[in-house]
Amino acid sequence: MTTRLSFLFAAALAAVSLAATTLPAAAAWPVVKATSGATIYARASTSSRTLGRVPRYTLVTIDYCTPPDADWCHIIWDDGPNGWVRGGNLGSPAKKALVTPFMSVFEPGWPENFM
Repeated sequence: MTTRLSFLFAAALAAVSLAATTLPAAAAWPVVKATSGATIYARASTSSRTLGRVPRYTLVTIDYCTPPDADWCHIIWDDGPNGWVRGGNLGSPAKKALVTPFMSVFEPGWPENFM
């Protein structure tokens, strides 16, 4: 009986080790391509201070998009400033949806508390 339990334990340990080394990270932020030259703003508003510009076809990481339709996305860019970009200037609606929280139409303070 002890040999059988040892074998089962060893098999379970091997399966967990294999899964831990082959599965991708679950919480990775999506990387998207800027579909056009995009202006980077300090806040999610075109009247906000301009921080720079993302060139066309540049890869950036999205860490958050404003609900409900990802109109603005906060980007992390290794070669430039982090900031807010219009969501329409970034590709892949499916990737933007990954970082856009669900907002109820009954959420108090929307959209004033996000600007």
